[in-house]
Amino acid sequence: MEDQKKKLNEILTNVLKILGGLIVLGVVAIIVLNVLYSNKTGEKDPLAPDMLVTFSKQAVKEHLKSPSSAEFPSDESKYSVSYDEEKNTFTVYGSVEAQNALGVLLKNDYVVIGKYDKEKKQYIEISTDIS
Repeated sequence: MEDQKKKLNEILTNVLKILGGLIVLGVVAIIVLNVLYSNKTGEKDPLAPDMLVTFSKQAVKEHLKSPSSAEFPSDESKYSVSYDEEKNTFTVYGSVEAQNALGVLLKNDYVVIGKYDKEKKQYIEISTDIS
């Protein structure tokens, strides 16, 4: 009977050690994941090229005679996007097909220069040139 108690006590001790190790491992995993993802807010980087292209399309539409007729390339490779960290400005080159004042569909190239105000979380259009 005494041997059975010792074996049972030994088994319980081992089970508790294993459970304790699993708990420690779980806590460590939670801490590691928290550190890895603590800088991720779920929001997309406003200076990501696709975000800048989206802003440029809106800026271009504001300068068109018929913004509702605007057609932009869906292929990301059709745009050139650059960011100047020193000046905190970005430049987007692209093209648009839209109707002019006479209703004729024309294809034009454009350049949009802008900046992103991190405090206000908004884009600022500096210039838009459509040719």
